[in-house]
Amino acid sequence: LQRCAPEVILFLCVNLTDFEEDLNVQTIYDLLTLHALQKKQHHPVIFACFDYWINSCKQVDIFVSTILDHEFSQKPKLSHLHLFLQYLYHKNVEETSKIIANRIVGVMLNPKHIRSARNFIKEFIKAGFRVDFQFGVLAKNIFEVVRTRINQRELFNDEFNSLELLKNSIGLCAVLPIAAAAIGGRVEANNVRRSGGTLNSFQTGSLNRFHSQLQQFMISSAEFLRWAATAE
Repeated sequence: LQRCAPEVILFLCVNLTDFEEDLNVQTIYDLLTLHALQKKQHHPVIFACFDYWINSCKQVDIFVSTILDHEFSQKPKLSHLHLFLQYLYHKNVEETSKIIANRIVGVMLNPKHIRSARNFIKEFIKAGFRVDFQFGVLAKNIFEVVRTRINQRELFNDEFNSLELLKNSIGLCAVLPIAAAAIGGRVEANNVRRSGGTLNSFQTGSLNRFHSQLQQFMISSAEFLRWAATAE
């Protein structure tokens, strides 16, 4: 099976087209959680499948939700799922970040699960250390979900402490730029030191993109804090 894994994965890929069927959703879950996919040589095949599925069904929610279902379950964590989630995140940042934000806020409604949310963020960012992590978009969507949950809590029938949710969401988002800089910039910082402090075009571009994300993060944070100060 290990020897023919790419062929099996591709066969499933082209034959799974209707994601409204529960059986196909379960097959996606079983496929993505295969321990064999921890081997890096299989990752390009899965990425190709993601591209095929996304182009065919024009949605990423089924794959993102499947990964998050496993991540926040009691089952053993699988490191390759964070890599897959990073790939989906960069394929469609806005939609994927909204799904992640909804799940994270849902987890944080229970103060006992705050650590799970923090651990997820840490591992998720770490998995994308070779690419720019758009933390500003994720923070913006987390803040928006928190506002919706508090403003319309009667629609969700939620019982939670609003003050605790505000505090925990701010604390979680506050570490996003720090984690992104610490993990994403580590390799480039070493390269800059070796080059005598001179930035090449790629490094300059990375720095500019980080600065852009930081600006978005600061704007979203300021708006959220202004709202939180007046929220009942």
